[in-house]
Amino acid sequence: IRLDERMNHVVEFVAEYRESRIPQRVARLETMVKVVTGLVFGGGGVAAVVSKILGVF
Repeated sequence: IRLDERMNHVVEFVAEYRESRIPQRVARLETMVKVVTGLVFGGGGVAAVVSKILGVF
């Protein structure tokens, strides 16, 4: 359940960045989200990775 909550935060963050119209940052963030999504389906240390990425922004 916590993993879903964290992914929701990531999705909300992407939406906010799309609205802010900063193409480079949006593209970079989307790339990170894809990496995180890959980790989610790959299994391992996902919560820590998501927290680290959210901490960067």
